[in-house]
Amino acid sequence: MPTTNTSPPVEPDWIPDEADFPARGSVEDAITFCLRYAVLAASGHNSQPWWFKVDDTAVTVGLDVSRGLAVADPFDREATISVGAAIMTLRIALAHFGLQARVDDWPDPKDPEACATVTVTSGASTDETLEPLFGQITQRRSSHAGFDDTPVDDAVLAELAGEATAEGAALHSFTTADDRQALAELVAEADQEQMSDLRFRRELASWLRRPFSRQRDGLHGYTVGSPLEEVALTSPLIVRTFDVGKQRGAHNIDLVGASPVIAILSTAADDRSAWLDAGRAIARTHLRASRAGLSVGFLNQAIEVPATRAKVGEIIGAGAVPQILLRLGYGPPVPAQPRRPLERFLID
Repeated sequence: MPTTNTSPPVEPDWIPDEADFPARGSVEDAITFCLRYAVLAASGHNSQPWWFKVDDTAVTVGLDVSRGLAVADPFDREATISVGAAIMTLRIALAHFGLQARVDDWPDPKDPEACATVTVTSGASTDETLEPLFGQITQRRSSHAGFDDTPVDDAVLAELAGEATAEGAALHSFTTADDRQALAELVAEADQEQMSDLRFRRELASWLRRPFSRQRDGLHGYTVGSPLEEVALTSPLIVRTFDVGKQRGAHNIDLVGASPVIAILSTAADDRSAWLDAGRAIARTHLRASRAGLSVGFLNQAIEVPATRAKVGEIIGAGAVPQILLRLGYGPPVPAQPRRPLERFLID
């Protein structure tokens, strides 16, 4: 099992303390504070592709296309999913602090990058399912470590599926060795396809961070774990220079094989509204998994490559469009990926 250095290079000062909530401040103050939780949402390569415009009692949440992944995510599908996750995380934080939120998607027909406006009023949230998830916002992690073979209870998987359904998505869980092997092979196929592309390798390398980097985005070495035999997976120079698709595929086959559950989050459509729904759904699912003591790892390369995405779609059946592939199980604790300061995301 890969070892992981769980010592981040800096104290996690990007993680907010709820005791600092401005209880006597304005609604705008409350929104701004809750955005500190929103930016803890997961994003591809930890790219954090969102912006916020706070205006009195509302905030517009948008897609920062300058932080997209042009090769891996040419249509900003995954980036939009990440924005959806940030919107969901914001809703949960607002609910925890006794605020109601109305979300209007795509509020400005002239601005396709404005994904949603969240209008906030005082008064307890009417969605009581959100409050139990709040405590996991600062605890949720995306794991690159191996999991043990402890099975995940069917009741827990049903709870996770319920969270996805609440946001208009579906979660398909696969637990048999044959099903997991079939998906593992698709992940490996996608790895080899992507890593054979010099443009993809250069893009991935640009988001890899050395273990003691002070940058507040990207994939940091101290969170990935890189024993000597896997250094090619985390070294920017090696990734840029060499095609390590076979090694990366073999590594991920091992990860999938050691994961008790491989799950696919799907939507009925495949447009920008469905992508936002997928983001909200994966945020809820991930937080619920964290609350159940589960570790979550993402293997989205099988969704990023069109040929393997089509094969994943065949596995889950007609009428379901795969958006996210993840593995679930019980693994070691891993440190948080860093976040840029909130001020970097605020626009006038």
